[in-house]
Amino acid sequence: MSTGTKHRLRYVGSLRWKWLWSGVTLAVVSVCGLTMLPMPTRPQSYRAAVATLLDRREVPFRDIIVGELRAPLPNDCFLHACTERIAFVTVVQEQRSYGRIVCHDREANCSLTLPALRIYNEGLPDVEGVQRFPRSFAEKALVARAWIWSTLRAMVSPQSSR
Repeated sequence: MSTGTKHRLRYVGSLRWKWLWSGVTLAVVSVCGLTMLPMPTRPQSYRAAVATLLDRREVPFRDIIVGELRAPLPNDCFLHACTERIAFVTVVQEQRSYGRIVCHDREANCSLTLPALRIYNEGLPDVEGVQRFPRSFAEKALVARAWIWSTLRAMVSPQSSR
């Protein structure tokens, strides 16, 4: 092997190491930079979510009372109504204001309505620990549930024969 070939091979080998180390350095700097950014935190409860929304809209309040999220009655369930959860909200100011939280994906994707404070379907941040289902999975679950309910109702309620 000639000396020119040896030098060229050493140069190519050192060039590979330079690119490798620059990539590792870039990755380390990126990870360190991302850990320094403030991560958005989710509220601990629906009460805290309502409080942050009212603070953001500069609405003064003394207390917030949020009831438990409940599913609608089974008799009220149709194809899409069964995935909603509803909680009633009371905001205490000089007088009480009443409203409700409606969550469209079980306990996620919630909105607040307080008519006395002119808040209509205002989106609430998701509460800590709540995960959203992928939309396709939620739609398939709705179709399966509707099919099961319709089959059960057909089996339970006798058809009137004439």
